Amino acid sequence: MHTLKLTREPVVCAGAIQGTRARQEDYYFIGQKDGRTIAVVCDGMGGMRGGNVASRLAAEQMAEDLAKVRLTENMHCFWKRELERLDDKIFGLRGSDSSRLGAGTTIVAVLLQGANLHWFSVGDSRIYYMREHRLYCVTREHNYAVFGKQSADMNKRGKQLVSYLGMGVAELFDGSNTSFQTKQGDRLLLCTDGLFRVLGQEEIAEILDSGEKLQAVRNGFAEALEAKRRQEQDNATWVVIEV
Repeated sequence: MHTLKLTREPVVCAGAIQGTRARQEDYYFIGQKDGRTIAVVCDGMGGMRGGNVASRLAAEQMAEDLAKVRLTENMHCFWKRELERLDDKIFGLRGSDSSRLGAGTTIVAVLLQGANLHWFSVGDSRIYYMREHRLYCVTREHNYAVFGKQSADMNKRGKQLVSYLGMGVAELFDGSNTSFQTKQGDRLLLCTDGLFRVLGQEEIAEILDSGEKLQAVRNGFAEALEAKRRQEQDNATWVVIEV
């Protein structure tokens, strides 16, 4: 496990493991400036060339744009512009031989200013929210199973994404239209599917609601993943925020 940054007011920390994958294709960004807390987690598409490039580009560009957005503007329109912009950028990525990489990535992002929270999601990474010991999953997975896409091989295609950055025609996203009012003590978790497909919701809730300091919560996710010792452990990345 590694951690790149620990920030305060609110407290934010992050961790990641490579698992058994050949390389780390997840990428996260956390930062605070001018009263804004920004967190972004991206999961580069496994098996696609340049997944690590796509995830980094998406996270850094989204963070840069969230640092400048006017919160008086229509956030639905902002999110839609971000979807189109990032989708086009990643779709157009090319390799050293000038051929298109075919890269893709999921993304979840939050912007917290004061008590006001905004969020955004494309793909199947998740945002969880905990208040007064209750855990809520804010996002939905943009895949065949969730949206009832019928096919002869549904079991095989169920988790296949119908929306991600880099499709070139991505249209489906979820995001806040108005700000959500946080309360002191609330906790957020942004994570890739390498975490939540291994740890059940009850395990996630127990770790997030442990009462420990956030660094211990961060470490708790790593320890829980290690205890499972899956032979095919995907990249897993998580960011935890305490208001």
